[in-house]
Amino acid sequence: MKKTFLLAGILLINLNLFAQQTQKLNELGLTTRSLNTFGITYRFGNEKSVWRINVFSTNGQSSFDNSNNRELKENRYGAALQLGKERRTAISNTFELRHGLDFGFSYNSSKIVIHDNVGNLVTDRLSRSYEPKINLLLGFNFIFNQSFLLGAALQPSISYQISNNKNYDENSKTYNSQNRNYFNYGLSNQVIQLSLAYRFNKSDKKEG
Repeated sequence: MKKTFLLAGILLINLNLFAQQTQKLNELGLTTRSLNTFGITYRFGNEKSVWRINVFSTNGQSSFDNSNNRELKENRYGAALQLGKERRTAISNTFELRHGLDFGFSYNSSKIVIHDNVGNLVTDRLSRSYEPKINLLLGFNFIFNQSFLLGAALQPSISYQISNNKNYDENSKTYNSQNRNYFNYGLSNQVIQLSLAYRFNKSDKKEG
């Protein structure tokens, strides 16, 4: 997870350097969905239209348990990237409507390994999933203190998930693998995204 945020930070810095030279508006902030998925958002463009780059950490966990005559190791990791375009309509100096479209990709991995008290392998379970996605965006921004934006957006989506599950069978001492592919679509509380962003490098001067 640290590597993902490091790479995301490098990407955002490079895009920021480019955007400062070519754009009038830049925004950098934090996002969350249901307070259990957090990410970074970077937007650049003008007051009517911005490009969007979102990086999320969907989950991250590493644990070890040595009790109840067993040894358990568990690792979970997930990340997502979204790229898209957002258009804005100002209703007042402090309120604007937003709509747009994002293309995204997410990856999730989970591995659980259990040994008994004499070191024999009992469970070895590995799950991976890959999910390309298209999101619609419908929401608003509330602008305060001229530089900060508090936003909320509904993001209905359609995605295609490819998953692979690999399990150790203790009886046969072999591994079984299962692949699943399926579509996801619809609305839930997970598609409501909240954001807090800082607007900077905005030029109000007219050229000419």
